Amino acid sequence: MKIALMAATAVAAISLAGTAAAQDWSGFYVGAHAGYAWGDAEMPYGGVGGPFVFTQDDANIDGALFGGQLGYNWQHGGWVFGVEGDIEWTDMSGDDGGSGGDVNGVDINWQGSIRGRVGHTLGSGDTLLYGTVGWVMQDVDASAPAQDVNQSIDGIVYGVGLEHRFSSNWSASVEYRHEDMDQERFSFPIDGYDEGIETDNDSVRVAFNYHFP
Repeated sequence: MKIALMAATAVAAISLAGTAAAQDWSGFYVGAHAGYAWGDAEMPYGGVGGPFVFTQDDANIDGALFGGQLGYNWQHGGWVFGVEGDIEWTDMSGDDGGSGGDVNGVDINWQGSIRGRVGHTLGSGDTLLYGTVGWVMQDVDASAPAQDVNQSIDGIVYGVGLEHRFSSNWSASVEYRHEDMDQERFSFPIDGYDEGIETDNDSVRVAFNYHFP
C-alpha cells in the first residue's frame, strides 16, 4: 500500500505541469471490471455470550473478483470530481489452517461499494490520476462443523487509480483498494458457538468504461 501511495504522489506532482484537457471527463459512464483480492479474516474471539476469551488464528483469504460499475464525473479545469457505485462477485475464501477454533472457513460471496472520486488530469488531459473513498458491504459465509452462517459486514474502502481515455467514449483504468471492515458477530446455535469476524483485504482491478456523449 505504501508503494502505491508513493507512486501516486510522484505522478500527482508531475501532473501539475499538464492542465489542458483533450477529453471532457464530465458525464455518466458505465463499465465492467475484473481483479484479484487478498487479505485476512480476523477472528479475535469465540465462545457463547460474552465476554469472549478464546482466540482463533486469522484465516488467509484470497480470490478473483469481477463485476460492473456506474458513475458520474464533473470536470473543472484539470480537476475531476465524481461518484461511483459498483457490485462484484468474488471467490475470496480461506481457513485458519486448523488452529483449533470452531470456525472452519470464511467465504466472501459478493460485495458492493459507493464511493467518491477526486482526480487530476495528466499531460494533455487524456489520463486521470485519482483517489477514491467510500462505504463497502460484503456478503460473507462462515462455516462451523454443524452449520454455515451468512451475514453482511460493512466498512470503509479507499484507494488510488489511473484511468486513460483512448477514445471519446472509452477508457481503461487500473486501481488499488484497501477495505477496512467492521467486526461482526456470527452465531452458530447448532454448534453452540459465536465468533467475531473481520474481513480486511486489499485488491487490484482493471476496468473498462463507456462514457456517454
